[in-house]
Amino acid sequence: MAMDLAAMEAFFDSIVERVAQRVADELDRRIEARRQAKPDVRLMPPEEVAAMYGLTVDALYKHASRGTIPSVKFGGLLRFRSNQIEAHITSLDRTDQRVADLAKKARKSVDGGRKTG
Repeated sequence: MAMDLAAMEAFFDSIVERVAQRVADELDRRIEARRQAKPDVRLMPPEEVAAMYGLTVDALYKHASRGTIPSVKFGGLLRFRSNQIEAHITSLDRTDQRVADLAKKARKSVDGGRKTG
């Protein structure tokens, strides 16, 4: 019976080792997948972001408080996520379609202010 007990212990030890290895492999796989899925995002100070927009820090604070520029309060300080700022700046690009849309909107605004007839 002692042999059977030793064999069983060895069998269970090998199972535990295989399970531990599979868990470690799965954790490594998930960590790598998460690392690839999330780009490095850093919290940027207002001075750096203001320079990117060509604004004063005071003007940046006003835009952030209005919600026109994405921001986050972190430890009582105003900070900006680099990925959100890059996306916001990209959204402001004057593509041909965006310029056409802005021109159409401006024409409607001007035409709406004129009295016809």
